[in-house]
Amino acid sequence: MSPLLLLIALTTGAVLFGMLDRSPTASPLIVRTAADANAVRASALWMISYIVLIVTLAWTAFVSAAIIGTHLKTAGLWITAVVAGLAMLAGRASSIQSAAKPGSVMTLVDRATKLPIHSTAVFSSTFAAGVAVLVVAASVALVRRSGEIMSETELRSRVGEARVFLFSAAALLASTLIAIYFSMVWPIDLPVVSDAIPGSVLKQHAITVTLVSGIFYSAMLVVLFVPSAIIHQRWIEESWIAAQSHLSGQSRASWLSENGLDQSVLDTGAQIVAIAAPWLAAIGLPKL
Repeated sequence: MSPLLLLIALTTGAVLFGMLDRSPTASPLIVRTAADANAVRASALWMISYIVLIVTLAWTAFVSAAIIGTHLKTAGLWITAVVAGLAMLAGRASSIQSAAKPGSVMTLVDRATKLPIHSTAVFSSTFAAGVAVLVVAASVALVRRSGEIMSETELRSRVGEARVFLFSAAALLASTLIAIYFSMVWPIDLPVVSDAIPGSVLKQHAITVTLVSGIFYSAMLVVLFVPSAIIHQRWIEESWIAAQSHLSGQSRASWLSENGLDQSVLDTGAQIVAIAAPWLAAIGLPKL
Protein backbone atom coordinates (compact mmCIF):
# COMPACT_ATOMS: atom_id res chain seq x y z
CA MET A 1 0.00 0.00 0.00
CA SER A 2 2.91 2.39 0.71
CA PRO A 3 4.01 2.61 -2.97
CA LEU A 4 0.43 3.36 -3.99
CA LEU A 5 0.10 6.13 -1.40
CA LEU A 6 3.40 7.60 -2.57
CA LEU A 7 2.16 7.49 -6.16
CA ILE A 8 -1.07 9.23 -5.12
CA ALA A 9 0.90 11.93 -3.29
CA LEU A 10 3.27 12.53 -6.22
CA THR A 11 0.46 12.57 -8.78
CA THR A 12 -1.64 14.96 -6.71
CA GLY A 13 1.36 17.21 -6.12
CA ALA A 14 2.23 17.27 -9.82
CA VAL A 15 -1.33 18.16 -10.82
CA LEU A 16 -1.60 20.93 -8.21
CA PHE A 17 1.84 22.36 -9.01
CA GLY A 18 0.97 22.44 -12.71
CA MET A 19 -2.29 24.18 -11.89
CA LEU A 20 -0.67 26.80 -9.65
CA ASP A 21 2.10 27.40 -12.16
CA ARG A 22 -0.52 28.71 -14.61
CA SER A 23 -1.74 31.31 -12.13
CA PRO A 24 -0.49 34.90 -12.58
CA THR A 25 -0.91 35.53 -8.84
CA ALA A 26 -0.16 32.21 -7.07
CA SER A 27 2.58 30.67 -9.19
CA PRO A 28 5.53 29.45 -7.06
CA LEU A 29 7.88 30.57 -9.85
CA ILE A 30 6.88 34.24 -9.69
CA VAL A 31 8.54 35.86 -6.67
CA ARG A 32 9.57 39.51 -7.06
CA THR A 33 8.30 41.17 -3.90
CA ALA A 34 7.56 40.30 -0.27
CA ALA A 35 3.88 40.13 -1.20
CA ASP A 36 4.71 37.55 -3.87
CA ALA A 37 6.65 35.50 -1.30
CA ASN A 38 3.65 35.53 1.05
CA ALA A 39 1.39 34.44 -1.79
CA VAL A 40 3.74 31.55 -2.63
CA ARG A 41 3.84 30.51 1.03
CA ALA A 42 0.04 30.50 1.25
CA SER A 43 -0.20 28.56 -2.01
CA ALA A 44 2.37 26.00 -0.84
CA LEU A 45 0.58 25.47 2.48
CA TRP A 46 -2.71 24.94 0.65
CA MET A 47 -1.10 22.53 -1.81
CA ILE A 48 0.62 20.48 0.91
CA SER A 49 -2.55 20.32 3.02
CA TYR A 50 -4.55 19.13 0.00
CA ILE A 51 -1.98 16.43 -0.84
CA VAL A 52 -2.09 15.16 2.75
CA LEU A 53 -5.90 15.19 2.64
CA ILE A 54 -6.02 13.06 -0.52
CA VAL A 55 -3.45 10.59 0.86
CA THR A 56 -5.30 10.21 4.17
CA LEU A 57 -8.59 9.79 2.31
CA ALA A 58 -7.07 6.98 0.25
CA TRP A 59 -5.51 5.30 3.31
CA THR A 60 -8.70 5.54 5.39
CA ALA A 61 -10.73 4.18 2.48
CA PHE A 62 -8.34 1.21 2.27
CA VAL A 63 -8.47 0.52 6.04
CA SER A 64 -12.25 0.85 6.19
CA ALA A 65 -12.77 -1.33 3.11
CA ALA A 66 -10.50 -4.02 4.58
CA ILE A 67 -12.48 -4.06 7.84
CA ILE A 68 -15.80 -4.11 5.97
CA GLY A 69 -14.69 -6.90 3.65
CA THR A 70 -13.55 -9.00 6.60
CA HIS A 71 -16.55 -8.69 8.89
CA LEU A 72 -19.64 -7.87 6.81
CA LYS A 73 -21.59 -10.38 4.76
CA THR A 74 -22.54 -10.02 1.11
CA ALA A 75 -25.72 -8.04 1.80
CA GLY A 76 -23.80 -5.59 3.99
CA LEU A 77 -21.15 -5.15 1.32
CA TRP A 78 -23.73 -4.37 -1.35
CA ILE A 79 -25.61 -1.92 0.87
CA THR A 80 -22.36 -0.15 1.76
CA ALA A 81 -21.32 0.10 -1.90
CA VAL A 82 -24.68 1.51 -2.99
CA VAL A 83 -24.87 4.03 -0.14
CA ALA A 84 -21.26 5.10 -0.74
CA GLY A 85 -22.01 5.69 -4.42
CA LEU A 86 -25.09 7.76 -3.62
CA ALA A 87 -23.16 9.72 -0.99
CA MET A 88 -20.47 10.55 -3.54
CA LEU A 89 -23.07 11.86 -5.98
CA ALA A 90 -24.66 13.94 -3.22
CA GLY A 91 -21.27 15.23 -2.06
CA ARG A 92 -20.34 16.27 -5.58
CA ALA A 93 -23.65 18.07 -6.15
CA SER A 94 -23.44 19.85 -2.80
CA SER A 95 -19.85 20.96 -3.41
CA ILE A 96 -20.66 22.30 -6.89
CA GLN A 97 -23.64 24.22 -5.51
CA SER A 98 -21.58 25.64 -2.65
CA ALA A 99 -18.71 26.71 -4.90
CA ALA A 100 -21.12 28.43 -7.28
CA LYS A 101 -22.38 30.86 -4.61
CA PRO A 102 -21.07 34.39 -5.34
CA GLY A 103 -19.85 35.01 -1.78
CA SER A 104 -18.27 31.61 -1.13
CA VAL A 105 -14.62 31.24 -0.19
CA MET A 106 -13.92 29.01 -3.20
CA THR A 107 -15.36 31.66 -5.52
CA LEU A 108 -13.04 34.20 -3.94
CA VAL A 109 -10.07 31.84 -4.35
CA ASP A 110 -10.96 31.23 -7.99
CA ARG A 111 -11.05 34.96 -8.65
CA ALA A 112 -7.83 35.65 -6.76
CA THR A 113 -5.84 32.87 -8.44
CA LYS A 114 -7.63 33.11 -11.80
CA LEU A 115 -7.85 29.31 -11.71
CA PRO A 116 -10.73 26.80 -11.26
CA ILE A 117 -9.52 25.89 -7.76
CA HIS A 118 -13.09 24.95 -6.85
CA SER A 119 -12.61 21.78 -8.93
CA THR A 120 -10.21 20.45 -6.29
CA ALA A 121 -12.85 21.01 -3.61
CA VAL A 122 -15.42 19.20 -5.74
CA PHE A 123 -13.09 16.21 -6.16
CA SER A 124 -12.16 15.98 -2.47
CA SER A 125 -15.77 16.44 -1.34
CA THR A 126 -16.93 13.67 -3.68
CA PHE A 127 -14.19 11.33 -2.47
CA ALA A 128 -14.75 12.27 1.19
CA ALA A 129 -18.49 11.57 1.03
CA GLY A 130 -17.83 8.01 -0.10
CA VAL A 131 -15.12 7.50 2.51
CA ALA A 132 -17.45 8.79 5.23
CA VAL A 133 -19.89 5.99 4.43
CA LEU A 134 -17.05 3.45 4.51
CA VAL A 135 -15.93 4.75 7.91
CA VAL A 136 -19.42 4.41 9.37
CA ALA A 137 -19.78 0.92 7.89
CA ALA A 138 -16.37 -0.06 9.29
CA SER A 139 -17.37 1.12 12.77
CA VAL A 140 -20.44 -1.14 12.53
CA ALA A 141 -18.37 -4.05 11.21
CA LEU A 142 -15.98 -3.79 14.16
CA VAL A 143 -18.75 -4.67 16.62
CA ARG A 144 -20.03 -7.70 14.69
CA ARG A 145 -18.95 -11.25 15.51
CA SER A 146 -19.82 -14.63 14.10
CA GLY A 147 -19.83 -16.66 17.33
CA GLU A 148 -20.73 -16.23 20.98
CA ILE A 149 -17.18 -16.33 22.31
CA MET A 150 -14.18 -15.11 20.35
CA SER A 151 -10.77 -16.74 20.61
CA GLU A 152 -7.77 -14.82 21.91
CA THR A 153 -6.36 -14.58 18.38
CA GLU A 154 -9.61 -13.17 17.01
CA LEU A 155 -9.82 -10.66 19.85
CA ARG A 156 -6.25 -9.51 19.32
CA SER A 157 -6.93 -9.03 15.62
CA ARG A 158 -10.17 -7.13 16.24
CA VAL A 159 -8.63 -4.81 18.85
CA GLY A 160 -5.70 -4.14 16.51
CA GLU A 161 -8.09 -3.30 13.67
CA ALA A 162 -9.96 -0.88 15.94
CA ARG A 163 -6.75 0.94 16.84
CA VAL A 164 -5.64 1.30 13.24
CA PHE A 165 -9.15 2.47 12.36
CA LEU A 166 -9.11 5.11 15.11
CA PHE A 167 -5.72 6.53 14.15
CA SER A 168 -6.63 6.51 10.44
CA ALA A 169 -9.94 8.30 11.02
CA ALA A 170 -8.27 10.81 13.37
CA ALA A 171 -5.57 11.58 10.79
CA LEU A 172 -8.22 12.01 8.10
CA LEU A 173 -10.38 14.40 10.14
CA ALA A 174 -7.36 16.43 11.27
CA SER A 175 -6.06 16.71 7.68
CA THR A 176 -9.56 17.70 6.51
CA LEU A 177 -9.61 20.48 9.07
CA ILE A 178 -6.15 21.68 8.03
CA ALA A 179 -7.12 21.71 4.35
CA ILE A 180 -10.29 23.68 5.13
CA TYR A 181 -8.35 26.25 7.15
CA PHE A 182 -5.61 26.84 4.58
CA SER A 183 -8.20 27.09 1.81
CA MET A 184 -10.10 29.76 3.72
CA VAL A 185 -7.07 31.89 4.65
CA TRP A 186 -5.35 31.50 1.28
CA PRO A 187 -6.96 34.61 -0.32
CA ILE A 188 -5.60 36.81 2.49
CA ASP A 189 -2.07 36.63 1.00
CA LEU A 190 -3.16 36.82 -2.62
CA PRO A 191 -3.53 40.13 -4.51
CA VAL A 192 -6.65 41.95 -3.42
CA VAL A 193 -9.77 41.21 -5.42
CA SER A 194 -12.31 44.00 -5.80
CA ASP A 195 -15.20 43.71 -3.33
CA ALA A 196 -13.36 40.82 -1.64
CA ILE A 197 -13.90 39.96 1.99
CA PRO A 198 -11.40 41.87 4.19
CA GLY A 199 -8.50 39.70 5.34
CA SER A 200 -9.22 40.21 9.04
CA VAL A 201 -12.82 39.12 8.60
CA LEU A 202 -11.79 36.11 6.53
CA LYS A 203 -9.23 35.07 9.17
CA GLN A 204 -11.78 35.26 11.98
CA HIS A 205 -14.27 33.32 9.89
CA ALA A 206 -11.66 30.63 9.23
CA ILE A 207 -10.82 30.39 12.94
CA THR A 208 -14.49 30.03 13.87
CA VAL A 209 -15.18 27.41 11.22
CA THR A 210 -12.14 25.32 12.12
CA LEU A 211 -12.83 25.50 15.85
CA VAL A 212 -16.44 24.40 15.48
CA SER A 213 -15.43 21.71 12.98
CA GLY A 214 -12.64 20.49 15.27
CA ILE A 215 -15.04 20.02 18.17
CA PHE A 216 -17.53 18.27 15.89
CA TYR A 217 -14.90 15.97 14.38
CA SER A 218 -13.57 14.96 17.81
CA ALA A 219 -17.14 14.22 18.88
CA MET A 220 -17.53 12.07 15.77
CA LEU A 221 -14.47 10.05 16.78
CA VAL A 222 -15.96 9.51 20.23
CA VAL A 223 -19.19 8.23 18.67
CA LEU A 224 -17.32 5.98 16.20
CA PHE A 225 -14.68 4.53 18.50
CA VAL A 226 -15.88 4.50 22.13
CA PRO A 227 -18.84 2.11 21.59
CA SER A 228 -16.60 -0.42 19.80
CA ALA A 229 -13.96 -0.11 22.55
CA ILE A 230 -16.59 -0.84 25.21
CA ILE A 231 -17.96 -3.83 23.27
CA HIS A 232 -14.45 -5.19 22.68
CA GLN A 233 -13.73 -5.00 26.41
CA ARG A 234 -16.93 -6.96 27.06
CA TRP A 235 -15.84 -9.59 24.56
CA ILE A 236 -12.44 -9.83 26.24
CA GLU A 237 -14.11 -10.31 29.61
CA GLU A 238 -16.32 -13.07 28.20
CA SER A 239 -13.30 -14.83 26.70
CA TRP A 240 -11.44 -14.55 30.00
CA ILE A 241 -14.33 -16.12 31.90
CA ALA A 242 -14.52 -18.94 29.34
CA ALA A 243 -10.73 -19.47 29.45
CA GLN A 244 -10.58 -19.75 33.23
CA SER A 245 -11.91 -23.32 33.08
CA HIS A 246 -8.72 -24.61 31.47
CA LEU A 247 -6.18 -22.26 33.03
CA SER A 248 -4.13 -23.40 36.00
CA GLY A 249 -4.29 -20.43 38.33
CA GLN A 250 -3.19 -17.87 35.74
CA SER A 251 -4.16 -14.32 36.63
CA ARG A 252 -6.27 -12.13 34.39
CA ALA A 253 -3.44 -9.60 33.93
CA SER A 254 -1.06 -12.39 32.90
CA TRP A 255 -3.62 -13.81 30.47
CA LEU A 256 -4.20 -10.38 28.90
CA SER A 257 -0.47 -9.76 28.54
CA GLU A 258 0.19 -13.22 27.12
CA ASN A 259 -2.44 -12.73 24.42
CA GLY A 260 -1.58 -9.12 23.61
CA LEU A 261 -4.87 -7.82 24.98
CA ASP A 262 -3.57 -5.65 27.80
CA GLN A 263 -3.97 -1.88 27.57
CA SER A 264 -1.07 0.23 28.81
CA VAL A 265 -1.31 3.83 29.98
CA LEU A 266 0.65 4.82 26.85
CA ASP A 267 -1.87 3.07 24.60
CA THR A 268 -4.78 4.77 26.33
CA GLY A 269 -3.07 8.16 26.15
CA ALA A 270 -2.35 7.74 22.43
CA GLN A 271 -6.00 6.93 21.76
CA ILE A 272 -7.17 9.97 23.75
CA VAL A 273 -4.78 12.20 21.80
CA ALA A 274 -6.06 10.70 18.53
CA ILE A 275 -9.65 11.48 19.47
CA ALA A 276 -8.68 15.03 20.42
CA ALA A 277 -6.48 15.53 17.32
CA PRO A 278 -9.04 17.51 15.25
CA TRP A 279 -9.79 19.80 18.20
CA LEU A 280 -6.08 20.28 18.91
CA ALA A 281 -5.47 21.08 15.24
CA ALA A 282 -8.25 23.68 15.34
CA ILE A 283 -6.61 25.37 18.30
CA GLY A 284 -3.08 25.26 16.86
CA LEU A 285 -3.72 26.33 13.26
CA PRO A 286 -4.45 30.04 13.94
CA LYS A 287 -1.09 30.31 15.73
CA LEU A 288 0.92 29.42 12.61
